[in-house]
Amino acid sequence: MIPSPTVPDVQLIVNKNQITLIQDGKQTDQVSFEIIQTPYDFQLKTNSQYQNGYLGNSGLRISRNRLFIDKGMANDFPGFEFKRME
Repeated sequence: MIPSPTVPDVQLIVNKNQITLIQDGKQTDQVSFEIIQTPYDFQLKTNSQYQNGYLGNSGLRISRNRLFIDKGMANDFPGFEFKRME
């Protein structure tokens, strides 16, 4: 069995219309976004480029202090859970 790769130290800084990605202490990307309601859930639409697809058009689950970005469809793509930090 192949072990899962190490998860990098990642922070998403979200303001009203942009997401800034900080990886290992350095800003690596910044994208604009909107949240669209679908019949089944919410979808995160961004202007990220294809090579930065980690933020593009993902399924989205939001609760009071958590955000879950689901990259999986029929494949075994990862999901990412983020906790709110004050």
